[in-house]
Amino acid sequence: MTNRDRNRGSEPTSRRFAAASRFRGRLAVALCAAVGWCCASSIELRGAAPVAADFAELTAAVRPLETFLAGNVIAAGPAAAAPAFDSPQSCNPFPADARILAYEDHGDFAYAVGDISHILPKSPSTGDNSLRPHFIRRCLLLKPNIFVLDDFLQPANGQTAVRWTLGCRSQPTAVGKRWKLADGDQELVWETLWPADTTAVRLPGHSEADGAVYAYGIELPATADGVRLLQVFHVRSAGESDAAVTASVEKKDGLLALAISTPQRTFHLTLPQPGVDAGGIAIQDPAGKDLVPRRPLAAGILPHGPEGVRLIERWDSAYRDGRTAPWDTGLVAPALKQAVEGGTLKPCRAITLGCGTGTNAIYLASQGFDVTAVDVAPTALGLAADKADQAGVRVRWLLADVLALPDLEPFGLVFDRGCYHHVHYVDATGFVESLCRLTRPGSQCLILSCNRDAPPGVREQDMRDDFSALFDFVWLRDSGVENRDGSVRRESWSLLMRRK
Repeated sequence: MTNRDRNRGSEPTSRRFAAASRFRGRLAVALCAAVGWCCASSIELRGAAPVAADFAELTAAVRPLETFLAGNVIAAGPAAAAPAFDSPQSCNPFPADARILAYEDHGDFAYAVGDISHILPKSPSTGDNSLRPHFIRRCLLLKPNIFVLDDFLQPANGQTAVRWTLGCRSQPTAVGKRWKLADGDQELVWETLWPADTTAVRLPGHSEADGAVYAYGIELPATADGVRLLQVFHVRSAGESDAAVTASVEKKDGLLALAISTPQRTFHLTLPQPGVDAGGIAIQDPAGKDLVPRRPLAAGILPHGPEGVRLIERWDSAYRDGRTAPWDTGLVAPALKQAVEGGTLKPCRAITLGCGTGTNAIYLASQGFDVTAVDVAPTALGLAADKADQAGVRVRWLLADVLALPDLEPFGLVFDRGCYHHVHYVDATGFVESLCRLTRPGSQCLILSCNRDAPPGVREQDMRDDFSALFDFVWLRDSGVENRDGSVRRESWSLLMRRK
């Protein structure tokens, strides 16, 4: 038996979690329906959801836009008054108190998703002042100077239109569907890509205390499916050729497929409507060679800043250029296989933590489980998605930190092969909180961990101390970690628990 084959990045993933926690502190997992269950089990959940002001990298990344733009106001329903670009209702691009749902700082791009619903007024026409429109914004900086804003707004009942208004610090000039704003030897080029037939129009003059602001607006009819607006902004040297950067978009199976080309590279983005599925990115050189093979965008908040980027790079690089990571045996964990085929674990909604290239997740999907799989190695997840396609199974792949997961409905099964026995030494309480949010009463957790006094490994008393308040132990068995040929090379544990 084995407690893990380090299958698909499970050991590097947990080390990433550990190192990230050392430098960035505990990031609370936000927006989870399991909070009530955790409180009922006397597990105290710590912290609040992170906000834009917590991310110095995000503030720095979007600062070039603020040279040209005074603010951005979104109004659902009639917009009778001139927008106040310096008011709390303005987002340029994120208010300081916007909840950040996903974040990644990559060498070639930065990505953030924010819930900005709080800046929108409640709907007075519904008779229920508790109802408020829902507004999610994705912001991508395609380094060094191209910004993508993907806005999705779900108006409240009775709101029939949405007005998106941009305040410009200088008067733009129109060039086809593009607008150009000048500031010394630089200019900002702004283009609306979706809806395809939409163009911003000049609104009546508006002045803020710091000088003239030129207002340009887009008004879109509200639909039951919400309102989607995709904009691209390019900061460049004044007079640069318009042909240097081109952008195109088309809708495919409910996704917006966006291609942005520069003389050095082409960015390919797939952007679904906001939700757990985050979409993906690939980057190619002019000859079509992959610089960044297709991989998912972040579904949660990843380790970030210089150390966070190095942390993910260190482990993700083990999967690149056709290499096989040394911890990847390609074997389904025997303890998992025996529990499934023996009927102890029955098909249900399941999540695997530290899934890497997905051998165990794909196995569970082949056995009838509805599987979500999490890792922080994006290349591994890209490989996992290809393997799942070849196997003819569906798995939801999430690029996320186990200590800062996105909002997920509880699962019937949590499978962990190699995360816990590292995270225990850095933030055992945080790991238990994540399990609390991922489970409900009756959910099962199968945790495979090495048997030793230091990472990677835990002793029996560690597990009982960490989990006994929340879970009943079904079994705690000796096991073994195997090599690629199946031989055992390290003592380990197989722990099956059921949520109280």
